[in-house]
Amino acid sequence: MTQPDHRSIEARWYTRATFLRIAALGATAIVGVPLLATCGQGGTSAPATSPAPAAPSAASAAQGGQPAATTASAAATSARDTVTGTAATSVQSAGSASAAGKGQQTLSLWDRMEPTYNKFFTAWLPGFRAAHPNLNVEYVAFGEGNWEKLVAAMAGGTPPDVVITNSWRPRYFAKQKQAIVLDPYIKTSQLDAQDFLQGIYKAMSVDGKQYAIPQYVNTNLMYYNRDLFKKMGLPSPTDDWTQDQFVDAAGHLTNGALPVRQVWGMSVNPTGVTVRACSLLWGRGAQYNDPDNPDVFTWGLPQNVTALQWLYDLTWKDRDNAATNDDRGGEAEDVAFFQSGKTAMFLEGAHQLLTWKDKAKVDWDVAALPVGPSGRGERGAVDGYIIPVGVKTPDSSWVVLEGITSKEANRLRSDLAGLPPARKSQLEGWASSIPNKNIKSGIPTDAVRPDPAALWPRAADISGPLGDIWTKLYIKRQYGVQDALKQANDVVTGILGASAAKS
Repeated sequence: MTQPDHRSIEARWYTRATFLRIAALGATAIVGVPLLATCGQGGTSAPATSPAPAAPSAASAAQGGQPAATTASAAATSARDTVTGTAATSVQSAGSASAAGKGQQTLSLWDRMEPTYNKFFTAWLPGFRAAHPNLNVEYVAFGEGNWEKLVAAMAGGTPPDVVITNSWRPRYFAKQKQAIVLDPYIKTSQLDAQDFLQGIYKAMSVDGKQYAIPQYVNTNLMYYNRDLFKKMGLPSPTDDWTQDQFVDAAGHLTNGALPVRQVWGMSVNPTGVTVRACSLLWGRGAQYNDPDNPDVFTWGLPQNVTALQWLYDLTWKDRDNAATNDDRGGEAEDVAFFQSGKTAMFLEGAHQLLTWKDKAKVDWDVAALPVGPSGRGERGAVDGYIIPVGVKTPDSSWVVLEGITSKEANRLRSDLAGLPPARKSQLEGWASSIPNKNIKSGIPTDAVRPDPAALWPRAADISGPLGDIWTKLYIKRQYGVQDALKQANDVVTGILGASAAKS
């Protein structure tokens, strides 16, 4: 049976006191592995030898590790400081293998670990090195959700200089005062913050202060099988098609007897209430939180009942939606769509483009998300870089962060790693990356909303129990929509208190 679409929570909820407890135990003892593992290699390199770190600038020290407002020249001056090299890198700036020589500084960048990402970093690094010859950047294949390793490093006083985080983690580190406020740097830099998709960019701020910069935005896309549409005499979806037209098409495309149909009209994992399915549910009017305060949950609103019941009926009344692998004859969602053609429409993330562009067995394309009574329901994942509190030279960390989120970096990351850009100026290039596909119809706008859980307080504690509720509703059918939403409300109030929920 299909596993629920909520993301597993691989770590407990850490408070500042927990950081101190981890530090007391020792970072390596907590994680059980060396803090910096070799990317794509079988061992761990010895730490590079270099002079002792220089003290942070007076302005930074005065702010307890927070950055001073700097100009480009000030950042360049700070970059001449030398810090202790870190262990085990897969790619380094030219000359960094000889450790940090005179006038050189080595900074660690903990980033994604997909095989294609190393290809991006190798292409990005020479340009950065040419612009900043004093900076050596060590790339560590870390993985955006490697939570405990990062917590242990921070608690042990050895944080990476720049690190990728995702989902609820950017806001968590901000609220725990473990990430540096970036506004002083942004104001004096050439970052061009308005070029980022604003719905995602603003999700990385807390109390009006920016703590992270987006890396890429994995948006929800609607994929469809062109051959099946033609076979049934259906026109291809238009960029302004509606949810009613989507449902009507699914009904015409569904073919074959239950329980395992020959073709399912749609494949929308119904347990992904806050992930994939939320695009349709938002378009249907669902509202999980107070628009003005994501700390307050609104599961009891009537429009949530209406929206979740609509998805339930598509799955169990109309029987046009393949909810589990069993429904698809044991095949996973992506395989059933891109390879065997058992599903005619597939709601999933843009990351599927890279996975299937060269190996799909069906003639597929991308359609715009269908417009519902409350709009299109654009949803984007939250992946962004932070500078941890405690780095030795935050000015230089900012130089790296600005470089790795630049327009050129977004273009290269899209071209070589297949990750949709977080910058609006680079989206057209991404949309044309696969010939003869209407990816342009799925280009996100500033209206794209962040993954709901990315804004939640104590999201690690809440997400797991909510995922279990959606599974019991949509897969096990243990209770109805209203009971499920009551259970969701009880989870929230049980963890956050009665004031965290309202109808």
